[in-house]
Amino acid sequence: MLSRIPRLFAVALNGYFLVKGKEQIIFCQSREEEERVFLFGDRRSLIKDMKQNGEAAFFANNKIKVKKITFGDSIGSCITEDGDIYIWGSYEDKNKKEIIYVDPMKVSFSEGVNDMQFSQNDVYIISNNGELKIVRNYKDSLKKKEFIIEHFYKCKSGFFFQNEKIVKLSVNKFHLAFVTNKGNVYCSGNNFYGQCAKEPSFKNNIYVNYNFKFSKNMNNAFGMMNNGENVQRLIHYNGEDAQGEDADREHVTDGYSITVSEEDLPISTSGRSSHDEVITPQLSSNRVNMLGKSNLKDGSDHFKESNFSNREGKQEEEKQSNGLRGGDETYICDQDNYVHMNKVSFEEKTKIVDVSCGLNHTLCVDDKNNIYSFGDDSKIQLGLGESRTNKNSLAGTRWKDQLKLGYSTITKNLANYSFYDRHIQSSPQKILKKINDNEIVDEIYKINAGSNFTMIHSNDKFGKQLFCFGDNMYFQCGRHLGKHQHTLSTVKLPNNKIKDFSCGDKHCLLNLNDKLYGWGYNNKYQISPFKNKGIINSPVYIFSEKHYPDNAHIKYVNAKYNNSAVVITHNKVSYR
Repeated sequence: MLSRIPRLFAVALNGYFLVKGKEQIIFCQSREEEERVFLFGDRRSLIKDMKQNGEAAFFANNKIKVKKITFGDSIGSCITEDGDIYIWGSYEDKNKKEIIYVDPMKVSFSEGVNDMQFSQNDVYIISNNGELKIVRNYKDSLKKKEFIIEHFYKCKSGFFFQNEKIVKLSVNKFHLAFVTNKGNVYCSGNNFYGQCAKEPSFKNNIYVNYNFKFSKNMNNAFGMMNNGENVQRLIHYNGEDAQGEDADREHVTDGYSITVSEEDLPISTSGRSSHDEVITPQLSSNRVNMLGKSNLKDGSDHFKESNFSNREGKQEEEKQSNGLRGGDETYICDQDNYVHMNKVSFEEKTKIVDVSCGLNHTLCVDDKNNIYSFGDDSKIQLGLGESRTNKNSLAGTRWKDQLKLGYSTITKNLANYSFYDRHIQSSPQKILKKINDNEIVDEIYKINAGSNFTMIHSNDKFGKQLFCFGDNMYFQCGRHLGKHQHTLSTVKLPNNKIKDFSCGDKHCLLNLNDKLYGWGYNNKYQISPFKNKGIINSPVYIFSEKHYPDNAHIKYVNAKYNNSAVVITHNKVSYR
């Protein structure tokens, strides 16, 4: 009887391992991480063939790992983790009166690309060696399938000290700013509001204080009147007429040419300098349908040296230097307010680590978590308080009203404008970190300027928080306090586990604990194609399981102008 017990135990043990082994074979699975890209917003800046939920299958089909995606006016671009550049977009065929879409074109840049951003007219590129390049008039370049890359700015090199390089770049429609590794800030572009930190021309001129939007509408209504003609000429906003001298701009002769051939063949060029390059993208430009991986060709054979003749004539040079001018109805006298390059001066010694450009204002943050702002303050987007009142008033409302609302403290403004003053600041001003019961404390994680508003990721007394001030007409500040403009206030969020956020012209995206939220203006479905077209007045979850993968990790979020890009990764489970 006792001898049977070891036998039974051995049989049972063998049976257990046999079953366990079968279970392991049956339930063995491999997890492969898949990356998917979603693009929303203005269709002209998107890839033509996309799914209803906004997915751009081009990236997954060609196994492209995205590093950055950004948008301009009818154009978009992607920088991959491998350092490749893809550019796509659309242009209007005036003869056929239709929109022609251009498929993503793969291009190479010999110096490498660290960042790429779009203004209203031009492309700005930071090379890996910290120099700023420019492609002028990208709409025309997209149509011609040729991108001529020129040198825009190179920091001065020191003999005994480390060379200064560009490490951060921010570009909006009409001006740009960048930060160097030595903590300096430089601005370039239109300075009509002092957004390049220089005193603008006609600062206190009565016409400059005019309500341009109202006058524009009046001019359209009374265009038949003779005096309306004169006013129209005064506030004319066509960028083509806003050309003037640019004495500070150096004449650039060197450049790179990126050319798209109809048959993927080298395009012959003549009369160009030996420093220029002609690079033929791998995708044929005469096809506008989505192409799979099999359609991609290696374009390295199409790289060749060529020459580029110097541009002749002062008018042509002025036309080429107008990249950040014109286009907005408030920009008059562009030749007086255009700044080629200005090093921003601060009252005290400081090292800037980040910068962000709004439509007409600029933000900087230093290594001591001080935030500086300058430019347009008409929508109180500079964070100086309720500056549109007299000197004796307090931020937001009268002090008695503030006490009735339950505020424990009241705050005076940092700036006040009279009725005749322009609401601008042409030198950096420290923002108010405490207004009423809202206070920014400790570290500044990120700053981002929308069109006429500002968003800051920092901390309040409860933890990490998003702060916003400026224009709130489209609820881009994420809350409604009964005003079209807000002083410093927090965004209403379900919790404060903030990972990343981004601001477009009038909308915002937020990565909140790997959940995607959005709010603001959704007129072009730049927040979500499954939300109502119009205003989303508070943060809403926009990646529902019905239309998007479950348990996805949000890798990248970017909102730019009227478009958005979201990159997610999720595990594909396969059983063996």
